[in-house]
Amino acid sequence: MTLPRNPRPHFLLPDSITKTERYQGAGYGSANVPPQSRIEHAAHLRAKFAALKPILVAASEVQKNAGWGSALGLSIKFSSFPDVELALERLDLRSHGIELLNVRSVIQKSRELQSKRIMVATVWLPYGKLDVFEAKIKAYLECKLDKHGKPDKQILLDAIQDVRAAVIEDIWTDSTRLPDKDQALRFEAWISKSIDEAKNAAQNSLKPFFIDSENRIDIS
Repeated sequence: MTLPRNPRPHFLLPDSITKTERYQGAGYGSANVPPQSRIEHAAHLRAKFAALKPILVAASEVQKNAGWGSALGLSIKFSSFPDVELALERLDLRSHGIELLNVRSVIQKSRELQSKRIMVATVWLPYGKLDVFEAKIKAYLECKLDKHGKPDKQILLDAIQDVRAAVIEDIWTDSTRLPDKDQALRFEAWISKSIDEAKNAAQNSLKPFFIDSENRIDIS
């Protein structure tokens, strides 16, 4: 099949397609997530989310001072237990403004020098939405069942080994290494908008939004 003219020449597309592959979504993660000790694991996760609260408050204050308006929040990083998949669709909670930003796998060496795969997901957490995960932990502790009669939050929470605030290395997904601090490079920037802001995006020019974002992060 011959492709139409590419309207974005910076994307390198093939001249034709001879074979297609069926799309497969990320899914809910492995259905065989090993169960954790429910009380101990819930306490562990609560401590991790509690540690995020002052960081989220501080980040929101910085964002307010920078003129971010209502789109306040923090990128957080979820890490799985070794060789366990995170329940990705259950981390992408758009109705709460919580958005899955990126997913990658990293290989870690154990003390026995065995290679273990860790799934890492970066998620945007809006200010004031920590209670969404607290409610999930509460349901997990109460052993609530889903509509299929299975533990409702087990697949999501038992896969999570660690939660912390994300840093730039967690968001950087390019195959090349992160540039040095004083290294001058040219990038193509894709500026995302919050769900609430995006509702009216079609009615407004994105140019002022981009210029405002450019000024905030000091790029030229």
